[in-house]
Amino acid sequence: MSPRLGPRLRRWDKILHLAWIVFIDILRSNIAVVALVVTHGRHGRRHSDFLDIPLELRDTSGLAWLAVIITATPGTAWIEYDSSRDRLIIHVFDLVDADGWRALIKNRYEAFLLEIFE
Repeated sequence: MSPRLGPRLRRWDKILHLAWIVFIDILRSNIAVVALVVTHGRHGRRHSDFLDIPLELRDTSGLAWLAVIITATPGTAWIEYDSSRDRLIIHVFDLVDADGWRALIKNRYEAFLLEIFE
């Protein structure tokens, strides 16, 4: 028997919903980053930082899509994934609420990717 090629998708019906959420988030993030860049000199309130997020997602395809989503969204960047600890480190351009960011990644993206891939 030959090995399975490509990702195993469990819930095709969730992909379009996730794509719509990501599209809206990218649009909103573009607007927010532009506003921060334009007003930074006048207000100086931006606080960039690194954020450690525990993940339940183990599927390599799901992790790859999470990396694409996070990096494609302006203001965030995938920095490192430690598979031995199941921890993700991201950089956030304007980190106001660390717990809010963790919840956003886990509830908005990881939850969908778990349904789709695992």
